[in-house]
Amino acid sequence: MNTIIIEDELFAARRLENMIQEIDTNITILAKIPSVKESVAWLKSNPHPDLIFLDIQLDDDLSFAIFDQVEVKSNIILLRHLTNMPLKPSNLKHRLPAETHKQRRS
Repeated sequence: MNTIIIEDELFAARRLENMIQEIDTNITILAKIPSVKESVAWLKSNPHPDLIFLDIQLDDDLSFAIFDQVEVKSNIILLRHLTNMPLKPSNLKHRLPAETHKQRRS
């Protein structure tokens, strides 16, 4: 399985990489990327990995801005550090494909 880590904190990225390798040495980490800008560039110029570990708050923007610039075709695990930034599901809803939303029952 191929994966990338999008995380602006070097220590956290290294720690996550070590944890992944302890769990399964067959997982290949293709890149550790620290910003929205670099993530967009990487995703536009490389085949998309099977899985992306994605920190929500990066130095240059919220990582959801990546989805405004490139169609991501990977499974995603969101990472969030304890901060003062609340995560409201409504912030994410408009950025997800329609088929991922739960159907309302009448």
